[in-house]
Amino acid sequence: MATTIIFNDIQNYLNAIADKSGIIAGSPHKRFWNIPYESFITANVPHATCDDGSSVPILNNNKVNPMLDPLQSPFYRILFDPAGVCGNPQMPEGGPLATDPGYSVLLPDGTTITGTQIKSNIESWLSNGFPETASIVI
Repeated sequence: MATTIIFNDIQNYLNAIADKSGIIAGSPHKRFWNIPYESFITANVPHATCDDGSSVPILNNNKVNPMLDPLQSPFYRILFDPAGVCGNPQMPEGGPLATDPGYSVLLPDGTTITGTQIKSNIESWLSNGFPETASIVI
């Protein structure tokens, strides 16, 4: 049976990445992802701007605008694209980065997950319409 990645999984990954880096307390955006689901899928990253001064959306919400590619979502790209997003470097700034060889984090349930697995799971979440909760099919 396939596992559905849900919003709480995404929050757990982001918290684990932040915990591993240890620099989140000094970040201007803090743990912005620990917000209600509806806010996460529609909000901008607090205190983050592009080079042109525009706001940085957390994700490309293709539920609102079908033309947007969710795999180009800023929160995904900032974690996995070495070029970063909108003039902002790959995060967490100063590392360690989820793309580093051998990268792994410990999740709240005691599971260790690699950066490659986190990337794949976030891709799955984005590609499947970023579900808030798992649906049960009977």
